[in-house]
Amino acid sequence: MSAEASRFYRADLGQLDESTQQIFQAWVDSQNRKHLLKKEEDGNVVLYAEREERRQKKNHMAALRTTINNWKMSVQLPPGFLKLLSEEEFRAELASSSQIEPPIPPEPAAIESPSTAVRPPLPERCDMMVRVMPSLSHDFDDRAKAMVSALVAA
Repeated sequence: MSAEASRFYRADLGQLDESTQQIFQAWVDSQNRKHLLKKEEDGNVVLYAEREERRQKKNHMAALRTTINNWKMSVQLPPGFLKLLSEEEFRAELASSSQIEPPIPPEPAAIESPSTAVRPPLPERCDMMVRVMPSLSHDFDDRAKAMVSALVAA
């Protein structure tokens, strides 16, 4: 017997402050084909989402919990917070909602020279990050080999 799976779901997220709602907005923008973050009359936020692939309920729940944990949000998800939807239920909710909030555009960054630009802080776990250098000097390869040789010899 296979577990029920769907691309569509509804998640009751409870009361969210403005910054937490913005984080969720950014996450759903990047992870879902279509979505709606809707603030109910009681102040609770509900997420209606369509993913690219069919997933079991537990997989949708795990993705939301992982996002909450990774961003260290203080969100208490109520029991039974996620419900799988049919495509018809999802489309009906999108059609009936007049409260579709457009995503908040990022503020334009001021153009700065590289020497005065403020670099954003690195994530806690940046051991796997790779930084691409747009232009390297013509002798970069030789200097890098010499440095590695010197480190190995030391």
